[in-house]
Amino acid sequence: PLRAGRRLRARSAGGSAALEKAAFQLLAYWALEQDVATPAVRTAWVNALDRGRSASVADQIASAFAGREQALYAGLRNSLQSKKSSSAAHEALKGLGITGVITTSLDKNIDSAFPGLVASSYTVFDAAALDAVDPARDSFLLRLCGSLDRPDTILFGPAQYASAMARSPSCVAFLKRTFASRCLLFIGMSLETLEDSLRAVVLDGPPARRHYALI
Repeated sequence: PLRAGRRLRARSAGGSAALEKAAFQLLAYWALEQDVATPAVRTAWVNALDRGRSASVADQIASAFAGREQALYAGLRNSLQSKKSSSAAHEALKGLGITGVITTSLDKNIDSAFPGLVASSYTVFDAAALDAVDPARDSFLLRLCGSLDRPDTILFGPAQYASAMARSPSCVAFLKRTFASRCLLFIGMSLETLEDSLRAVVLDGPPARRHYALI
């Protein structure tokens, strides 16, 4: 069972920056405006989103913006800035006593819902800091896909995410320590996406703790 001070929330998924469909559609139009996609490509992306293929679209958008990443980050900021600061789900989670969060979201909902964790915020690239964190004791906010406030840390699309995780042994080790010491509650992802998000984390044996997923 979940216990006070030992609770962890893991949200969203697999390197697609956890964007909502509307945000992806805005990015598709942004790519057209920035001349990195043709109208036909933009239409293909929108149709793929309608079929639930957001991960594939994310990789294609990332490839389209190769060499023009700053334009992609500007589009991400524009697509996310209109989102509410905190959803009803975030408000409900405040009462669970959560002291650690792992998220792939780039929006500020997490910051609004858990302001006490913002000061202990890390990304995949913060190797030294992650090595020093004890997830059994310390509060933390791990942003697997980076932060818009630190554009050089942004990972957009499953391909970029998988590549970064393969080169981030400190992050993988941190996640393994977290699995061993915390009870995880996964929210807002399918089982397939959950598996993709954690593919790089190979445990040494069966987890000692029970973890939960709200599908």
